[in-house]
Amino acid sequence: MTIEQTVEVPAGRRITLDIPPEFPAGKRVTVLVVAPDSVTPPRRRTPEEAIEYCRGLGKRLGVRLTSDDLIAMRREDQALEEAQYRRLFHKDEDGD
Repeated sequence: MTIEQTVEVPAGRRITLDIPPEFPAGKRVTVLVVAPDSVTPPRRRTPEEAIEYCRGLGKRLGVRLTSDDLIAMRREDQALEEAQYRRLFHKDEDGD
């Protein structure tokens, strides 16, 4: 159950939370999140901006992998998976 309350934090920095009566009594884990007065959600990027951001992130991290390299690696993985499948299920080239 989530309880959200807006409270005034006094100079003494002590607050009291009022819990609804339908909430079961007993030992519970309590999480306190203190947010600023106005929480502004992050600006949503357009798909083009997101792609450019990822490209820039890759460059900043020193990644030299291109999309062609990634496609070639994926094809190699698929070939290995196919060979493993054929060995596992005793499939020969004739489809038996």
